[in-house]
Amino acid sequence: MIALLAVFGIVFFLKETDITSRLRILLISTHPIIGNLFDCYFCLGFWTSIFLYPLTHIYHYSIVDHSLFSFAGAASSFIIMSIIQVAAQISVSTSQDKKDSNYVE
Repeated sequence: MIALLAVFGIVFFLKETDITSRLRILLISTHPIIGNLFDCYFCLGFWTSIFLYPLTHIYHYSIVDHSLFSFAGAASSFIIMSIIQVAAQISVSTSQDKKDSNYVE
């Protein structure tokens, strides 16, 4: 569970932070296929999981577990980001409703 949250943290760091923006721009401009990777939380979560699994399972590596972990990391990144986006939309619509209800002609 902690490893899957770590996958999301790494994906968010790679995709959304200002610290990695120059790296993202450089990779996207030199390798357009990588641009597609950075547009998709599922894809970036999958590849992050592929690289993270061997680091977290040094002593008991299993190709089956590696495959399952990769898809679980991809799915968890997608699901967590979807929840965040829905929560943000609800917050915006709620604040907009408050502004509309306070409007006086």
